[in-house]
Amino acid sequence: MSAPYFGCGKIRIAAEPLEEDVARHVLARFGSRRVRERLAEHIGEQAAQRLREELDEVEEKLRKLGEDYVQVPLERETFLAAQKVLARERDNLQARLAKSREVESLPEEITDESLATWWKTADLERRRALVQVVLDHVKVGSATRPGYTGFDAGRVAYVWR
Repeated sequence: MSAPYFGCGKIRIAAEPLEEDVARHVLARFGSRRVRERLAEHIGEQAAQRLREELDEVEEKLRKLGEDYVQVPLERETFLAAQKVLARERDNLQARLAKSREVESLPEEITDESLATWWKTADLERRRALVQVVLDHVKVGSATRPGYTGFDAGRVAYVWR
C-alpha cells in the first residue's frame, strides 16, 4: 500500500508486517454482512452490466449536451458546469467498472473461508482491488521509540470507506 503522496520521509515502518496487518484487518472487515453486500455490488456479470448501462446513459447525456450547446443558446458557464458533472460521473463509473473486473475472480459465495483461500492465490493487483473496496487509506504515526522502524500496531490507523 502506498499513500497518494510521498510525505516527509521521516515516518517509516516495516512493510511486510504492515501488509500482513492490512490483509488481516481487510479480511476481518468482510465478516460484516453489510460489507459483503457492498462487495457484491462490485462483482458479477449483473453488476458489470448495470455499470455498463449507466455508463452508456452518461455518455449519451454528454453527447446530447454537446448537441444542445450547438443548437440551443446555452451559456458557456452552464454548459461547462454540466459537462464537468457528467464527466466526473463517467469517470467514477469507469473506475467502478474496472474495479469490478479486477475482483471478478472472487468466489460466488463469499465466506470467511472462501475469501481467505482466494486471498492466498490472488495476485497483487486483485488483492489491491479488494482492499480498495473497503479501505480508503492507512495512517502511520510517528515511532514511539526514536529510530525504531519495526511494526507497532499502535502507530497504525485504518480509514475505511
